[in-house]
Amino acid sequence: MNRKGVSKLPIEGTVKVTVPASKEWTPVPEDVYQVVIKDIVEKDVKAWEGEQMETKYLFKYVILSGEAPHKGQMLTDFAYPKWFSGNKDRQMSPSKLVTIFKAIYGFYFPDTKVDEIPASEVTDLINKLIGCQVRVNVKVKEDESNKITDYLVIKEELEVPEDIKIAEVKETNANPKSPDEFIKGLEEEKKVEDMSDEEVDKVMTK
Repeated sequence: MNRKGVSKLPIEGTVKVTVPASKEWTPVPEDVYQVVIKDIVEKDVKAWEGEQMETKYLFKYVILSGEAPHKGQMLTDFAYPKWFSGNKDRQMSPSKLVTIFKAIYGFYFPDTKVDEIPASEVTDLINKLIGCQVRVNVKVKEDESNKITDYLVIKEELEVPEDIKIAEVKETNANPKSPDEFIKGLEEEKKVEDMSDEEVDKVMTK
């Protein structure tokens, strides 16, 4: 349509109209997939009952096994920040978090008995799971979304494509370094004999 007094000019050249690519994932078929932990974040979500909010760990996985289009797709799962519940002596009720640790440690730290890890140490170990690989058993729910129902030990690591951005592992510095950790750190940093008393104190409490 021309406005009065305005001449119509043709569009010069080829203009390609585009739309952003959709980032919505389609459900993956039920199967066991090997994944890498891309990130773990704390997230406040609504509790099952009532309007209260509760904090959970959100695990973000990327599928490494299989073929496109599902290879490279993301899966997620929530886990309560709980270790064992119920009878403290018998510890009959391991949480999902324990199941995840057992599956990962079964490959990376097979000599570690997850059941014997003190609950007070778990928080500092969570971030160290980022970048590790695990196998997950995936089901399709009635609403056609995916649900991870189990975690399994991997047989070997798969290559992680460069375009998968693994979150930087966040180190916690809440606890002072042990003497062994302190000495080891000095081997890679400044020698202790070259440090002042203030520098030694600073390193010990990093």
